[in-house]
Amino acid sequence: HNYYWYEEPIKEKIHLIPWDLDNAFENLTSENPVTFIPDRWGEVSNDCKSFPYGEWGFWQRSASCDKIIKVWTTYKKEYGELQKKFSSSYIDEANNLIDKWSIQIQDATLEASKIHKDALPVR
Repeated sequence: HNYYWYEEPIKEKIHLIPWDLDNAFENLTSENPVTFIPDRWGEVSNDCKSFPYGEWGFWQRSASCDKIIKVWTTYKKEYGELQKKFSSSYIDEANNLIDKWSIQIQDATLEASKIHKDALPVR
């Protein structure tokens, strides 16, 4: 849940659009006992049968038991290639933009930290 499938008929593309992401990545660790995922990517527990897991014992099935997710797990090589491309190009570009934007707001952030006790710290 917390996603929407959008099919773009003219371009013949399907988009997975996430929503309600305030706690979306807490399930990567045990931070959130509600959505903690026990299996690593592509692993299957309990022969695809539901099982209680986590601090609250909520019943769940391994993600790889879902037909769509199971197919996605077969693209490890492609994922690795895209991850390298992303890391080597887009991350550097994003870091440069963040540095540029940080400089743009530095004076206002310093001013706010002097006026407001709950302002973000300036580093």
